Amino acid sequence: MAAGIIGIFIAGGDLRPARAAAIQNSATGTVGGSSLDLGNATITLNGVPSGSAVTSVVAEISPNAVAMGSGGNVFIYDVLPTIGGSDTGVDRVAITAPSGYANLAVTSVSVGGAPAVASCPAPAAGEYCATATGQVMTIALGTKVMATLTNIRVNFTADAPGSSGNADFGSTVDDSATGSAAQAATAGNADGDPADANSVNVTVLAGVSPALSTVVAAPPFVPADGVTVSTITVTLRDSNGQPVAGKTIALSSDRGAADTITQPALNTDAGGVATGTVRSATVGTAVITASDTTDVIVLAMQPTVGFNQGLVLNIDKAAGKTEALLGETVTYRIEVRNTTAADVVQVKVDDRIPPSFKYLQGSARLNGAPAADPTGNRTLTFDLGTVPALADSNGNGRADPGEPGYMALSYQLVIGSGATPGEYTNTAVARDVCALCVISNRDEAAISVVVDPLFDLGTIIGKVFEDKDRDGRQGPDEPGVAGAMVALDDGTYAVTDEHGRYHFPAVTPGQRMLKINLNSIAAETAATTGETLVVSMTPGLLAKANFGVLHRPGSTETIGHPGLTGVAVGTTSQTEPVDVTGSLEAYFVLINGQQADLPTIDVRMGLQTLEEVVELEGDRLTKPIEFQIEATRPEDVLSWSLIITDAAGQAIRTLQGQGAPPASLSWNGDTDDGRTIEGGQIYQYRVDLRYPDEGRSSSPPRLFGVNRTTAVSLSLSSGAFRGRSDELSPKARQTLKRAAAVLRRFPNEKIVVEGHADATVSKDLDMDFSRKRAEAAVRYLVEVEGIAPERFVVRWYGSARPIASNDTEKGRRMNRRVEVNERITQPGLARMRERARTEPQVRINESAVRIDSDGHFQTRVSGEDLRRIPIEVTASDGSSLRTVVPIPRLEILEPRGEQRLVYGTRGDGYRVFDPADRGPTGPGGAIVVLRLRGRTEPDNEVLFDGQPVSVNPDATFEAELPMKLGHNSFGLVVRNLAGYTRITNLLVVVSDRDERGGLRVVVEPVPNLTVKLPPAGGTLKSPVLVIAGATDPGNRIQVNEKPVTVGPDGQFSLTTRLPSGRSRILIQVTDPEGRTGAIEREVEVSETQVFFMAFADGEVGQMSARGYLQGAGMDKRTEFYSKGRVAYYLKGFVAGKYLITSAFDTGKREFGQMFKDLDRAENDRLLTNLDPDKLYPVYGDSGTVVYDAQSQGRF
Repeated sequence: MAAGIIGIFIAGGDLRPARAAAIQNSATGTVGGSSLDLGNATITLNGVPSGSAVTSVVAEISPNAVAMGSGGNVFIYDVLPTIGGSDTGVDRVAITAPSGYANLAVTSVSVGGAPAVASCPAPAAGEYCATATGQVMTIALGTKVMATLTNIRVNFTADAPGSSGNADFGSTVDDSATGSAAQAATAGNADGDPADANSVNVTVLAGVSPALSTVVAAPPFVPADGVTVSTITVTLRDSNGQPVAGKTIALSSDRGAADTITQPALNTDAGGVATGTVRSATVGTAVITASDTTDVIVLAMQPTVGFNQGLVLNIDKAAGKTEALLGETVTYRIEVRNTTAADVVQVKVDDRIPPSFKYLQGSARLNGAPAADPTGNRTLTFDLGTVPALADSNGNGRADPGEPGYMALSYQLVIGSGATPGEYTNTAVARDVCALCVISNRDEAAISVVVDPLFDLGTIIGKVFEDKDRDGRQGPDEPGVAGAMVALDDGTYAVTDEHGRYHFPAVTPGQRMLKINLNSIAAETAATTGETLVVSMTPGLLAKANFGVLHRPGSTETIGHPGLTGVAVGTTSQTEPVDVTGSLEAYFVLINGQQADLPTIDVRMGLQTLEEVVELEGDRLTKPIEFQIEATRPEDVLSWSLIITDAAGQAIRTLQGQGAPPASLSWNGDTDDGRTIEGGQIYQYRVDLRYPDEGRSSSPPRLFGVNRTTAVSLSLSSGAFRGRSDELSPKARQTLKRAAAVLRRFPNEKIVVEGHADATVSKDLDMDFSRKRAEAAVRYLVEVEGIAPERFVVRWYGSARPIASNDTEKGRRMNRRVEVNERITQPGLARMRERARTEPQVRINESAVRIDSDGHFQTRVSGEDLRRIPIEVTASDGSSLRTVVPIPRLEILEPRGEQRLVYGTRGDGYRVFDPADRGPTGPGGAIVVLRLRGRTEPDNEVLFDGQPVSVNPDATFEAELPMKLGHNSFGLVVRNLAGYTRITNLLVVVSDRDERGGLRVVVEPVPNLTVKLPPAGGTLKSPVLVIAGATDPGNRIQVNEKPVTVGPDGQFSLTTRLPSGRSRILIQVTDPEGRTGAIEREVEVSETQVFFMAFADGEVGQMSARGYLQGAGMDKRTEFYSKGRVAYYLKGFVAGKYLITSAFDTGKREFGQMFKDLDRAENDRLLTNLDPDKLYPVYGDSGTVVYDAQSQGRF
């Protein structure tokens, strides 16, 4: 019978078992005229897709909270579809971010845990293409997901909104090959971890700023009485400076239990404030730390609180003399008395000494005995240590010499050459733990420094003349200048007489400077000899200083201009933190999305067996051990080491070399000390590599055993004993009983019993605990099982030899054990012991980073000067690495801050268009063009708003910033040769309006003002100054804040008196609209005090004649004559008060000729007139010397 195949096509059918139905074959057919037998027919069912991509889908996102306004947040979005038999599968995922999130960017995608490779626009198998439009990120998969419950993980970054709140990140999945609508995901467990949030909701928080938050201790020092408290006020603020409420605050002290801290009773209030207190009975300084335990944040501010002993001492200070000369030594004495019945500790005495006084090394005495020299310069600090408690044996209520509680400190100071005559005071006070922790009264001692009137002073004479020929010498037709003021460097000044003569008495010797006050002569005067002269004064001698002057034009200052409009340009830049993400499972690290080049290493023995075991024949290996080494980046390796350790962790053999490690390495089993590895032992091996820039990499540690069969090898864990005692449990007795049966078969072998403990108690208790348990096992084997006691070797190690980590309960149970081993000479198979799992760790930029249950980690590294990020990784298998990732430099040099620019101007780095000349761009076009200038490394790539920018050889780069009115945003990205990036956002705000909406005036109008002033830097002869000028009528004038009347024509004039020394003359003008302007000038007014000491004598006589008078040269019968001589030798008195010292002699001459031709005579003649009203001769000039306005007169 002919057979046939009948195909049945069921359109839109659903063939899932849950909805099965009977199918009846009603088909007919013939073959060669014969009917077909339907019993031989084969039915083929072809299912047609129902149109659904998935049956259902859940999604979740992490993290579920971000900081408000934070940029570059890293998110992980997991999608888990349930795909039925008739579902078509998933090849497209769309994630929609809530409003306010910006800069959305997909960084990586994985399907079923396998990373996919980015490839656009048409991804192939194992690839994906991600695009972002508005708030939607669409991920097209090159391989359709057909297996149900296959995890699709999308990693992306986004900037958080600028306001707080929460919203969902929605998502849909679909099959792009069908026209069916995309199916929305619901929140659920999409990452396989039911304990996490399992939510698609993200909360935007206003987080706590450790830098802006404050911690204040008030008062900063209190008595150490255990009662008085210092209040610690903590104010939490977020990154915008706003208070953060509802946070738990914890306070701590670096002194621990020495201080009593009362923690804040409440969380931070609406103002972000929480308060606690600290008190102590221990003298010292405590550093207070505040932490926000809610967010695990330690605040940056750490105030100190000093705990001192209060006012417990009394001090008395005295000087050994009341007057002293330069160079003399003065002895000071400070008496310290304890006023309490308790010792006063940590006592220091601070003594503020006068300027130009110096401590004499080695002069300190404490209670008469030599004491250590003090520290410091102007403030001397003597360390007295402890002042004993007061023991008032004589009952007078105070500590006296010889009584406990009394101490006497003495020392000496030398008066230096820089000291000037006057009173000098130094002040002493006692303190303890800090510079302000005063524990006594303050006392002072004064001493007067005087000069030697006989030998220490000198005299200056001179004149001021009109130097018409500018030769610096006075000619016959160059008269003296009267009323000129000459100032000495000590503030004394003299005014010349009608002949231009002046003098300074009682001048201190040394290099002395004189300066002529040109303003005292006229406003238009210049010095031909220079305004200053320096003379060298010798004690007891004279010096001369002459000044030549000429008139010059005066000085007029003018201000005033109208206001100018323009724009205000404010620039801010923000360098984004560097995002670091990675996975220990996939063993990768991403730096701003760029995968870091991690150095890795692995090593294995060349054995193909299930267990890594080597064989011994006698005391040698049957064949050498071959190690196979695989390293990444071998060309960068500086050195390598293969390290083999015994069961105790001690290195027994180290093979090492420089450069890349060999692919294969052979070892014959010899140790570094010449021995051979032992049978029945377990050894560990690993390879360490060293790379440049502190880089390193270590392979996972691996074990191998040496072949040996152990007849007895058992371990009694903590469960073999009752509690933490040494009493054996029944189970342990049965184990030991079976072991005893084996030991009897080898009667000649030694048995080693070792006791071990965990590290939960002290070292001594651990040793005792392990000993007792080992001895309990031996007692049972000897007393119950009859094993000879001499066969046993009992050892105990406490917690020194753990086989597991003591950080977990499981590890501690493994470490609490008793091991019984028989040393048998026959070879056997070595047992491989369980290794405790290494705790994985990640450190980024020297800080630990949290690792989630999937081995993922992420963090952000901030810092304007960030140039490198150290990365340290330790995996659970014991492998580790350290590498340093270079971060490119990105520094914005300009623009910075705020600029105010006038329309239609250009300058260095800017160009401002006039509103009428902005070109074809229209109202929305650029109004300002600024120069962008930054700095990076020379080989880096710079992108400005996505466009490349050239980097100059000096590592700077430049670009133009065309800006319109309002907010202008720009993005800068720098990428180094390794592919790592740094991002900075630049915001420039341009405004042409002020706060009231009017045109912005960038250069304020200044009212008109003209003033005639003395030349800048001049010295006035008098504190009285006349200031005159002009302004616009209606304006107001102030001189040094005093109003001045302005006439109808705008003229004004003011006579003001200035203080001595340097003064500021400020003339301010204000117009009726309140706009102001000012002219400022600094002048110097000299009012000084001098002393003069001189000695002079003369001869006066009367001549009488009779007869031919003309022949005698006389006009009258009787005439007076006057002859004199001025001489100085050492010191002499003038007017009964001043002594002059001199080595100069004029010779006798008529008084009328004494002041003529001084230039020719130079220093050979000093001429004076005799004052008949005084007892002693004086100098003959009538110049005035001013002693600081106390007196003046004619010499």
